[in-house]
Amino acid sequence: MKNPLTKRLPRELKHDWKKYIVLLLFMVAMIGLASGVEVANGSMVASIDESYEKYNIEHGHFNLKEQASDQLLSDMPEEITIYEQFYKECSEDIDLDQCEDATVRIYAIRQEVNTACIHDGRLPEGPSEIAIDAGHARSNHIHTGDTMIIG
Repeated sequence: MKNPLTKRLPRELKHDWKKYIVLLLFMVAMIGLASGVEVANGSMVASIDESYEKYNIEHGHFNLKEQASDQLLSDMPEEITIYEQFYKECSEDIDLDQCEDATVRIYAIRQEVNTACIHDGRLPEGPSEIAIDAGHARSNHIHTGDTMIIG
């Protein structure tokens, strides 16, 4: 007995070829999108894991209302290392128009934990220089060597 699908499948493909082309394109696009997301995800995870060692990223973070007392610091378990990370909130004038454009946090340069990742330029060497976050620089169109007023 002959298979009835031998004639039916070519006839169906010939009649509804547009529908099958659209389905094929949709499947190729979705497989490509899913593959791209998977590759990007793997790349980001590897980059994040590498940054923990490269920049000595902290394992935990907490804020106190006031500076920690000697008693509090001595009561901490021995396996925990506490690093002070004071900051000062200041106003920022990016376009030098005497109006506050943003409020920024000023930190001292960290040497032991959460070290800086330099994208462009170098770390500040004098009191009139400052290093800023790459995201803040991009969103405010700030480049290396630009002048701004802080505080």
